Amino acid sequence: MIKRQDIILNKVKELSLQALERHEEPGVTAQEAAELLKMDRGNVSKELNQLAASEKLLKKDGRPVRFSDPDTYDQYIFLINSEKIQQASSEERQDVNPSFQDIIGQEGSLKMQIKQVKAAMLYPPHGLHTLLNGPTGTGKTMFAQKMFEYARHMNMLKPDAEFVIFNCAEYAENSQLIVSQIFGHKKGAFTGADRDKPGLIERADGGILFLDEIHRLPPEGQEMLFSLMDYGKYRRLGETERNREANVLIIGATTEDLGVVLLKTFMRRMPVVIQLPALEERPLLERLEMIEMFLMQEQKKISVSIKIEREVILSLLLYECTGNIGQIKADIQLLCARAFWEYKVGEKHTVDLDRQMLPFYIEQGYHKAAESRNSLIQFLLHGEEHYIFTIGTDQGENRQNIISKKYLIFQKFYSKKKGAEQEQEMKDYISSMIEKENEDRRIFSKDALNKVITGKVYYAIEEALEFAEMKLKRELSDNVKIGFALHINALIEGMDKKGDILEERLQEIINAHPKEVKVAKLILKILEEELNININKGEIGYTTIFLCANEEDREVRKIGTIVIAHGDNTAQSIADAANRLLDTSHCKFINMPLSEDVEEVYRKAAQMVTRVNEGRGVLLMVDMGSLNMFAERLEEETGIPVKSVGMVSTLTVLEAVRKCTSEDSEIEEVADYLDQMMVRMVEENKRQKNTETCETRAAILVTCISGMGAAKKIAEMVKAITGIEEEDPIEICCIGIDGKDAEGIFLGGYQEKEVLAVVGTADIQLGAVPYISVDEIVIGSGIERLERILSGKNAGKNYSEKKGRAVDEHVLTAAMRELLEFLDAEKIMPMILEGFYQCEKRLDIKDQENRIVRYTIHVACMIERLLRKEILPYHEVEEYERNHSEEFKVVGETLETIEKMFRIEVPFTEKAYIVELLNGEGKS
Repeated sequence: MIKRQDIILNKVKELSLQALERHEEPGVTAQEAAELLKMDRGNVSKELNQLAASEKLLKKDGRPVRFSDPDTYDQYIFLINSEKIQQASSEERQDVNPSFQDIIGQEGSLKMQIKQVKAAMLYPPHGLHTLLNGPTGTGKTMFAQKMFEYARHMNMLKPDAEFVIFNCAEYAENSQLIVSQIFGHKKGAFTGADRDKPGLIERADGGILFLDEIHRLPPEGQEMLFSLMDYGKYRRLGETERNREANVLIIGATTEDLGVVLLKTFMRRMPVVIQLPALEERPLLERLEMIEMFLMQEQKKISVSIKIEREVILSLLLYECTGNIGQIKADIQLLCARAFWEYKVGEKHTVDLDRQMLPFYIEQGYHKAAESRNSLIQFLLHGEEHYIFTIGTDQGENRQNIISKKYLIFQKFYSKKKGAEQEQEMKDYISSMIEKENEDRRIFSKDALNKVITGKVYYAIEEALEFAEMKLKRELSDNVKIGFALHINALIEGMDKKGDILEERLQEIINAHPKEVKVAKLILKILEEELNININKGEIGYTTIFLCANEEDREVRKIGTIVIAHGDNTAQSIADAANRLLDTSHCKFINMPLSEDVEEVYRKAAQMVTRVNEGRGVLLMVDMGSLNMFAERLEEETGIPVKSVGMVSTLTVLEAVRKCTSEDSEIEEVADYLDQMMVRMVEENKRQKNTETCETRAAILVTCISGMGAAKKIAEMVKAITGIEEEDPIEICCIGIDGKDAEGIFLGGYQEKEVLAVVGTADIQLGAVPYISVDEIVIGSGIERLERILSGKNAGKNYSEKKGRAVDEHVLTAAMRELLEFLDAEKIMPMILEGFYQCEKRLDIKDQENRIVRYTIHVACMIERLLRKEILPYHEVEEYERNHSEEFKVVGETLETIEKMFRIEVPFTEKAYIVELLNGEGKS
């Protein structure tokens, strides 16, 4: 006979599910349950409270008290939070989660970190404990505060929840005091404990406890947190019997190596680790925005406009700031304090920050500006001499981002496109406009020009011409700038009486000055957008002539070319041959003897890149290995555009030098052209080799609906699982859903009969070729199918031999990194592998190599599924459990650590799949 308590429990579960389907909060009162079940209210209330005490039901206090199924309630919380996230990302409404909006880098260097912490804060039921790691001054405390604000905004915390901060370093010399501060203590717990004292945990109950410098927390303190993090229970220092309860989310922060300073058992309880980048790792534009923000903060304090020279901006942007954001903020405060004192004693109108007041270590940053080819630095070098930060402009706007916003206008156009005799009447017109400025230079000085041209027009023209200088990589004379300004002003005011340029004349100009014509079109587009006007097509010709006015004195600059190759004289031989054949000395070289350290070669390369750069970048021609990585690092550290082309040969260097000495070539175009040239050479080589040997390699094709990048990740996973190596007669090839590889070649050049299998998320329907989905690999059956396919190949002998080797856990972890969506593979792999080894020992598994990969993938993906409340079905699971009760028991016990860690319950259906793969069975 069914017990009354079970009837009530089932009814509450049923009602909870019905509420969830209606997107309503689950919950039923004792009165409602009694009426529906036609039972006495007192008896129902008693049973409900007993069920809540045994944690089979969730009791929500209030008036009236409501009861619901805990799992269903978690799904409801996850559902409403998912809806909030969806609303937040909608472009049709304002962001309802403003917590991170004012963080600089929220759409740049911190985008991924913010996405991670949002996910961590929204995980049911109370979020995930998180560690923030990064150098001193990177903003860890501020980041934790924003996490708290976000969680509260998304109703994961109550409105009155507290954000409690504790710096463990303050009591680092006394471990008892640290533990006492966090947990509280009982009277007599230690010398001086003359009364009971509550700890910070009690204050943070229902909120967040932020432990800064958490690496100073002693091992015993870390262990005392285990019970709190796992079960929400703790004891004050000195208590032995009473267990206290608290719902506290822990956020820790440290500057140290996590694997060294924290217990591994503690790290396993911190499933989310956020790495905050150092200031030098963040884009210069973000650093500029920080400088602007700190200057505006100081301006608000002193209520006086701050005038800052561009040399000071450049110095602050480029000096070595080892203390990161904290240091640059402090340095700006000190500069403003000194400037404010001079403002007070000198009776000035503004607080002036000039280069003379800079400390030596900051002023050193300015010397780096001249060599930098970063577009922001170039923008500043050619821009205004000073900037003013003030609240009260004529329009009443806050001009905090006066520099960065202006730069972004240029960047928008800068990133879209790349960089002869004229009609006498046009020459006369241009000359007359320039001569107007020459009649009285003082009248048309930069400041005086504002008196004859409206401010809006002046600033739009100034921005357009600064952009032109960046694109042309040369300065325009003041005469040309002011002449062009007067010309555009006359055009706008309708006083322009010149004739239009004829179509054939316009074509002559385009043919003679293609680069200047491109720039002319772009700056006229800027002016149209900024001034909301339409400009006649004929203006392209006149603007081009303005841009060419001082071109005759310009010296043609080339793209630097450096050959770097392994060997005592390899690079020199290739460079000498290219220079001799082309009658030039343009190509430079760096030999790399096999005994020479890579960092020493990099140092030589950095010096040579700086030396040979003429303003258009430097192309590296390298042979192999680590040399291919130099370009990106050099560009980041020097600010000079640097590209790299591999597999160097005399033929490719000849073509490189020819193109790099041409005025019309851009470095990106040259690098792309040479890369394509190398691909053609390799393909031709491969075709010739195939023709000569008549041998073909079999292939596994990898597909992904979301693109080639994702397909490559799946390919890495397949490679790690199967152990296929470069020398094996089987190749793993990535293709798109159209069946073409990255080069546009159908099936990567393989015949259908040479394809062993298609693996991935898109079935491209290749006749009899088997398709194995990623889902099958996750469950385990897909790996078994791959094994059978590979073992059936004659060329699979090498693979069969590899099956007997021990599984490389590092390779397995790397494969998991590619497969998992949000869990940290490095953190979960040890506990998953430990579970497998326990099963192996207790169930006497003989064929370990065939089972461990499938077990690891299935369990890792299972954890992510269960956190998302997704469960795999299994037909006739009860019967299977009866037939394998011992295996189910062992698997269940080995999964207990994972269940506690992630606060999940692994259902029988999931355990059935694990038992099945451990037994070497395959369920379709």
